[in-house]
Amino acid sequence: MAQAKTDKMMIRFRPEVHALLAKLAEDDSRSMAGELEWLIRQEAKRRGLGNLS
Repeated sequence: MAQAKTDKMMIRFRPEVHALLAKLAEDDSRSMAGELEWLIRQEAKRRGLGNLS
């Protein structure tokens, strides 16, 4: 499977949000960036925005 090119961005979270994201990522065996991407894609699907490619 080909690896998609990724863009880098700096995001700052409040400590409690950072801790929640870290816990979610750990529970799903994902990186924090991977977990955040998954959450965004799920919300996009929920809103009917389809697959973001």
